[in-house]
Amino acid sequence: MRIANGTRYGFPGAVWSAAPDVAVAVARRIDSGEVYVNGGRLNIDAPSGGVKESGYGREPGRSTF
Repeated sequence: MRIANGTRYGFPGAVWSAAPDVAVAVARRIDSGEVYVNGGRLNIDAPSGGVKESGYGREPGRSTF
């Protein structure tokens, strides 16, 4: 987690694990843009965008309206 969160940028990331519940727990702790779990698909309804110094913030998805 120190390596994943120890950067000035928060671009999208991915977590792979044979245990999906472990992958989700790790993904929730990563401070970045979207985090894909085990090759998950892009969700156009979810907010997207960068965090930290990588962008202008979040753009709302359909689920936020």
